[in-house]
Amino acid sequence: MAEIRAELQIWTQKTHATQKEVQSIVGRVYHAASCIQSGCLFFSRMLAYMKTMPRTGKVPVDHIILKDIQWWYTYMDSYNGVSINDQSQMGKTGESILL
Repeated sequence: MAEIRAELQIWTQKTHATQKEVQSIVGRVYHAASCIQSGCLFFSRMLAYMKTMPRTGKVPVDHIILKDIQWWYTYMDSYNGVSINDQSQMGKTGESILL
């Protein structure tokens, strides 16, 4: 996870990227998303962005993608494979109560 976080830190400063660079960070985030359930939304947008990129040359990195990368950088350590169940939100049969 430390390697992914280090690459995310670099990405927080990027303004332009190639498709190959985006593929690299998307692959790393994909691995992390398998452990961090709430990260799926942020991963999905990155994947969709990657699919729209030209195969060659550097292009500006979309501001939404930079926000997703910032989310990953900020919260990755907080959600490092640990799931916390708030027992006060559980019903008598163990079902979650929708608020």
